[in-house]
Amino acid sequence: MWMDYGPKTQVALIKALQKELNKQFNKKLVVDGKWGVKTKDAIVTVEKGAKCNLT
Repeated sequence: MWMDYGPKTQVALIKALQKELNKQFNKKLVVDGKWGVKTKDAIVTVEKGAKCNLT
């Protein structure tokens, strides 16, 4: 993966991100801690007009 963290930390970080995307942007992601196409697409969509505490 792109980070130098252990696998449990990576999963926890991705889960937290997925939860926050669901909460703030109603992205309806499955909170599984996996960096998949849907999570990546949700990030790209948010970055274009982000005005929140994710940035």
